[in-house]
Order: sequence, then C-alpha cells, then structure tokens
Amino acid sequence: MFERTTRRLLLTDAGKKKYQQSTIILEAVQQAIDISSLEYTVPSGMLTVAPPKAF
Repeated sequence: MFERTTRRLLLTDAGKKKYQQSTIILEAVQQAIDISSLEYTVPSGMLTVAPPKAF
C-alpha cells in the first residue's frame, strides 16, 4: 500500500486504487446521511416515560 523511504512516503498503485474507492464510498455514505437528515429534522410523536414504582 505504501512505498516508504527515509525521505518520502508514497502510495503504491494498489494504495491509490484503494484510496479512490474509499473516497467514493465515503461520498455515498455522506449523501445517505444528508438525505436521511432532510426527512427527519423535527422530532415527532409521543414520548412516554415510566419511572420505577419505588420512585
């Protein structure tokens, strides 16, 4: 993945391919987060809190 010398650190061809694929995956995940956050920005529904009987 890396080619390392005393003065440099470089990606190998396999490392470059893996980096490109990783950025594509991260962009897709960010898009999914953005889409889901658009739909549910305000909480809705009823919240029921039930304390223990000893309380």
